[in-house]
Amino acid sequence: MEIFDYPNHREYLKSYLAERKSAVGVRTLARKAGFKSPGHLTMLVKGQRRLTVRSAELLAQGMALKGRKRSLLLAFARLDMAKTENERAKALEEILRLKSRQPELQLEAKQYAFLAVWYYPVVYALLHCEAGSQATTTLAKRVGRGVSAGQISETIDDLFDLGLIEQTPEGRWRPLNTAVTTPENVRSLAVGQYHRNSVKLAGEALEQAPALREFNGLTVTVPDHLVPRVKEKIRRLRVELGEMLGPENGPAEVFQINLQFFPLTQGLERNEP
Repeated sequence: MEIFDYPNHREYLKSYLAERKSAVGVRTLARKAGFKSPGHLTMLVKGQRRLTVRSAELLAQGMALKGRKRSLLLAFARLDMAKTENERAKALEEILRLKSRQPELQLEAKQYAFLAVWYYPVVYALLHCEAGSQATTTLAKRVGRGVSAGQISETIDDLFDLGLIEQTPEGRWRPLNTAVTTPENVRSLAVGQYHRNSVKLAGEALEQAPALREFNGLTVTVPDHLVPRVKEKIRRLRVELGEMLGPENGPAEVFQINLQFFPLTQGLERNEP
């Protein structure tokens, strides 16, 4: 099987070596890759050692991987070595792009985009409005921030492929009450990117007229036992706002509501007085 059929380098290496009678395959591949000992390769396969980009380059050489296959192995290495959520997101984006010729991975990339590309949910929300033009040029003007009509068109196509919208006999797009089911590895990274986008957009909104926005903040001390209660209140407020707001209220602009709660100081040792 091709490397494109595997979720990570470990599964690919296991299959590759299984086809070559494991022990013999490990020694041969380790020698071809220039590893000092077969044990290094064994630890990579078992997940006991991370795959560095340099090791991936050596493996690609030993396995005669070229072009997109080599690039995918290096992307697996970057994902394995990622230290931050942003680095993991970039590596996963590259992996999805390199695998995008496969139908199931094309869908996975679109699932990622719906959460991680800031204007996807904006376009989805705009399509809830019964009135108004749905021309891509019009939607691009409403979204603004340099988003082109071509990007709007691609977004609509992806929303359709994800089963989030349908086209009426009159040719208009109509949102459906369906949820995007996303694999955990994609969802966890995409959600992080979604929140980074939201914070960035909030910073830009500071330049807007005060009448169009509401910014509030509160810096307080919170004991451990109250943290769950605060989080629950925030969740309830989010649900309440979601129930109050929606397309049933008529034509509207799309707003972003961010609710964040996080520590600003390092945790105390619990045995301190």
